[in-house]
Amino acid sequence: MSTPTLSAADKEKITKLQSAVSGLNQISENEKVGFVNLVTRYLSGEAQHVEWSKIQTPTDEVVVPYDTLTPVPEDPAETKKLLDKLVVLKLNGGLGTTMGCTGPKSVIEVRNGLTFLDLIVIQIETLNKKYGCSVPLLLMNSFNTHDDTLKIVEKYAKSDIEIHTFNQSQYPRLAVDNFTPLPCIKDAGKDGWYPPGHGDVFPSLVNSGKLEALLSQGKEYVFVANSDNLGAVVDLNILNHLINKKNEYCMELLEIAQVPDEHVNEFKSIEKFKIFNTNNLWVNLNAIKRLVQADALKMEIIPNPKEVDGIKVLQLETAAGAAIKFFDRAIGINVPRSRFLPVKATSDLLLVQIVEKYAKSDIEIHTFNQSQYPRLAVDNFTPLPCIKDAGKDGWYPPGHGDVFPSLVNSGKLEALLSQGKEYVFVANSDNLGAVVDLNILNHLINNKNEYCMELLEIAQVPDEHVNEFKSIEKFKIFNTNNLWVNLNAIKRLVQADALKMEIIPNPKEVDGIRVLQLETAAGAAIKFFDRAIGINVPRSRFLPVKATSDLLLVQSDLYTLSDGFVTRNPARTNPANPSIELGPEFKKVANFLSRFKTIPSIIELDSLKVTGDVWFGSGITLKGKVIIAAKPGVKLEIPNGAVIANKEINGPQDI
Repeated sequence: MSTPTLSAADKEKITKLQSAVSGLNQISENEKVGFVNLVTRYLSGEAQHVEWSKIQTPTDEVVVPYDTLTPVPEDPAETKKLLDKLVVLKLNGGLGTTMGCTGPKSVIEVRNGLTFLDLIVIQIETLNKKYGCSVPLLLMNSFNTHDDTLKIVEKYAKSDIEIHTFNQSQYPRLAVDNFTPLPCIKDAGKDGWYPPGHGDVFPSLVNSGKLEALLSQGKEYVFVANSDNLGAVVDLNILNHLINKKNEYCMELLEIAQVPDEHVNEFKSIEKFKIFNTNNLWVNLNAIKRLVQADALKMEIIPNPKEVDGIKVLQLETAAGAAIKFFDRAIGINVPRSRFLPVKATSDLLLVQIVEKYAKSDIEIHTFNQSQYPRLAVDNFTPLPCIKDAGKDGWYPPGHGDVFPSLVNSGKLEALLSQGKEYVFVANSDNLGAVVDLNILNHLINNKNEYCMELLEIAQVPDEHVNEFKSIEKFKIFNTNNLWVNLNAIKRLVQADALKMEIIPNPKEVDGIRVLQLETAAGAAIKFFDRAIGINVPRSRFLPVKATSDLLLVQSDLYTLSDGFVTRNPARTNPANPSIELGPEFKKVANFLSRFKTIPSIIELDSLKVTGDVWFGSGITLKGKVIIAAKPGVKLEIPNGAVIANKEINGPQDI
């Protein structure tokens, strides 16, 4: 490998850094060497930028469709041979801080009193018992989780699986001003150190001695996954494919349409790519040994700026997915969505009812009014209230672009700033998918983005809502009206009267008088904020309830409600929601509710069209394509417990 080229000034930085690092007794010699090498590569500019012109859309030979994999032979003895070559490695370095816990995230209870780690152990125990194999479990901890994990794994001492733990590297954070390791400047405790990303899994596996021990047992492949991904279970078809084809590296991929809505922001959405890394990796152990010993894994460096006790610091990280280019016959496999079921965070409860109901709640609730403008008579450009007393019809709210000046003028913004608040998440109150996303917030704070617009690809937008977007031929992404905005930036721009958003003329008619109301849209403000970005989010972040057809969807078993969150039922195998078309008899909410004793089960429904005087009993199930059309003047009642699949119903005789 070529030696990074450094300027004289940077060489001096590295010399001083080596001297400082040599005195850090908390870490091993391997960690010291690895850290200095990483910093040297960073200073040289190596691996910081991808040569974009050379990036091409992956071919079918490189990205293998999951359904083309050869099934595993039914002979249990053959399956045992496969599994005896496998090791499962879970990345266990994360704390559960985003979910209110202080220990390893893997010990958070997930379901029925079982933790992530419990589920992982049970899965591997089941495999070993079923096939008589010996798949071991490795946990790669960080210095944050190591001690707690050692205590936790004691509970599995009598289990039928071999459990190993090892630590990933521990690197010192660098003070930006003088490029000195933070622990050499002050005793910041654990805050002076960081784990350098999951790309470190390869050298840490070698340096810990675990890789050599596994090879001595005849192991050939390691399956690497995040401990919080409940979908990351051993897949025999993938393992069989890799062994037969001698692929040294496999990355499990999802198409953008498969990515759960709340996790699309974790991926870098680039127009030429439609597939994304789930962080489920399968890697040949001998290949890892070869590349680590040759110091050949030069993954792109991810600079991550932080601040510790007022000192600006830098931590340099790498990602395991970036190692794909260094392995022979590396492939991706486009896997089912079921293999990506991460549990990343809880979010704030939605406020869907009147504020007074929550007077005794533990959250601070504020209200303020947006501006009230008079409608303009078109003929003479006179404010309508000056012509006649039209009551509320003489006035209008000037669009959601008014949120910025109204937030300032109400005094709410200044009050929030005085509390140390920095960002506001703005969303429509009827969008049940607009929940707080900690990954987006973290990204904005770390990258100092003043404005973020959540976007959907046109293919993700529910058909009945496409018309709400301004469809421009060259664009394939659309504003969900979920916005994240820096409060200080709003204050600066409003005070400078700098938010000159495009004006949207909206003609109306009031009591026979043609009037005009001029509005603005908050999304149009993006151009005025510094480092403004869009994030291509999952469809789950856009679940508006605009009509009773939407209400039918969210009240049905298609969605589940837990702690205020409306979540799509995983039992629905079709990625698209059913198409619902209800006649005018169902348009008003009161009428809609009165016509359903209970909302039908629609898990297996493709489309529903209802016209006429139709009434639904309780416990009804609708499947496939269903049309229910009552004849004029006839009341059509769907009886309790009816199961209607791929039918057109015109009367009781059709049920």
